[in-house]
Order: sequence, then structure tokens, then C-alpha cells
Amino acid sequence: MLTEPERHRWLLITGAPRSGTTFLGNVLSLPREVNSLLEPFNPHGGIPWVKQRYLYVPRAAELTTEQRAHFEDFFRYRFVQRTYVHRGDSSWARWRKRILFGSNVLAVWRAKLNPWAKVTLIKDPIAVFLTELLAELRPLVTFALVRHPLSYVGSLKRLNWDFRVTPLLEQPVLRERYLFDFDAEDGQSVSSLEAAAWTWLAVNRYLLDAAERQPALHLLSHEVLSEQPLSATRFCYERAGLNWTPRVERYVHGRTNSANKPKPRQGVAHDLRRSSKDIFTESAGLLDARERDRVLAITEPLSRRLYARLDKPELSVEGAALLTRDFAGRSPTAGAAQGARPSGIEA
Repeated sequence: MLTEPERHRWLLITGAPRSGTTFLGNVLSLPREVNSLLEPFNPHGGIPWVKQRYLYVPRAAELTTEQRAHFEDFFRYRFVQRTYVHRGDSSWARWRKRILFGSNVLAVWRAKLNPWAKVTLIKDPIAVFLTELLAELRPLVTFALVRHPLSYVGSLKRLNWDFRVTPLLEQPVLRERYLFDFDAEDGQSVSSLEAAAWTWLAVNRYLLDAAERQPALHLLSHEVLSEQPLSATRFCYERAGLNWTPRVERYVHGRTNSANKPKPRQGVAHDLRRSSKDIFTESAGLLDARERDRVLAITEPLSRRLYARLDKPELSVEGAALLTRDFAGRSPTAGAAQGARPSGIEA
């Protein structure tokens, strides 16, 4: 191994899946001194000992001796990841992964062999409920993305991803704290769309709760990141202690400017070269009236705090204070007042 991870600074990018973590992770991993680890806590393609999706361990004191040893091995790069073949992968991608490796596996090897590395970035939405635990085990700067529930669920519908809420319900403490109002008989009795909405609610309840206790956890509105991608990503660079360069600026501008196409390619999960101005409309517009009403009914206990109107992306006063608190001098709702159209990056 050519790097020394015990001397690294550590970063985490998380949030509910489909909230822009891939885009922000790509931006922050551009400098050669950054090692990027891809979803190590995803049981489908992560570290073999992780069996529970959305694993929740509130504090380090609750770790077993074996779990603590696993986490220490992780921070020392003494781990491997499994290759994950997704059902949505193309035939070529499936063949490549089975014969060679997936991108997550290659990322671990690149990290171990990077002699310039000084920072390790964990890009993992499935690790969202480990945010406080990871920060307790190592000094950690976290960027957590919060996306409007209609845009979030619409993005999942576009890809026909079958979401289940069961992994959250299987963990009694997590359910008691963040899904206490789940009113169905069990996780299998709700639709995929409803499960996605319940997941949004639990994830973002947890993040707002954790942010009150963790000063180095920066909550970022997906819509604000989309509306002002250059200023928002530059802010993340500053908080992460990374040098903003013309190369980074070109990368962000090239993937978000209005000259790009407004719609994602069919079946592509992460089409990151997009015009950002229409993505909220595109994603939310994939839901019919009944679906929109159901998503809003489930997520209302939190979304009514964050958004000025439940069906629009503009932040409320409280939402702006929570999700843009670190953007000094910004007016996150000014665009709406001027007739601008906030949007998204990942759809």
C-alpha cells in the first residue's frame, strides 16, 4: 500500500439515494490527493461483513468488539469490497463486472496505490444512518444532501427502482426514532413509491436531528446546489480543505450549464452532463396526481417545515435556515422571487 490512511483527513458525502451524492462525490474527488471510496457500507457491493442495509448504530459505545475491529480495519484500508451487478446494468456492464471488477472495487485498489493521497472521501448514501458514528470514530467533515420528496421519488420512478422500507423497520431503535408514525402492517404491504417516501422521511429526520449535534455536518439543499452549482461546490471545497482550481470549475460548469440536454438518457442512472434548469420539473413531473398526493401525505411531517409549498422546491424560512445555514450571505429563495426555476443535478 502506497498511502497512509491513518494520516488522512476524512470526508463523507451522504443523503438519501438519488439526492445528488454521485455528482458531488465526483466533484470532490477530482484532486489527486483525494481517495474516493464508493458505497463501502452497501451490503450489495460493499464490505462483506456489512449485512444490514441502512445500518444504524447511534454511538460507538454500542459497537460490539467485532464491529469496532471491522471499523478500525476500514479506516486503515484493511478491507475489500464485493462487485455488485445491478439488474439495471447493460449486458456489457454485467460482463465487465463479472470478468473484471466493478467501479467500487477498483476504487479501493486506486486508493491503496495513490501515493499523493491526503484525504479519503466516503461516498455512500447507504451509510447515512452511520453519519454520527463515523464522525465519533474519526474526525469527519460530512456533506449531506436533501432533495425535495417529489423530485426524489420521481427520480426513482424513472429508473423503475423497487424500493423497500423493510431494512429500516428491521431495526427497532431506528424505527422508534425516525419512523414512529409508519402506519402500515409491515414493509411488504406498502408500494415501492410509498416505501421511497417513507425512506425519504426517515433519512431526513435523522439528518436534521444529527446536524443539531454535529457541527461538521453540512446539510445541503439539492435544489440550491442545482441552482448555483459553482458557488455551492466551491463552498464544499473550502469546507473540505481542498484547493479550488480552474479544472474543477470547468468540470462543474461543463456538466451543469444550460447548453446541455434537459433530459437524462433512457435507463442511465447517473447522467451527470445535464442542463440543471429543468430537472426538478422533469423528475416531479413523472408522478401522476395520485402519486404526488400520496408522496406529499407521507412526507408532510417534515417537508412542510422545509418548503414554502409542498409541491414546489422553494425553501421556507425554516428550510433555508436548516439547509443553507453555511452559505453566508445567500438568499436561497431569491430565485423564486425573480421568476427563476430552481432545479436538480441528479434525476
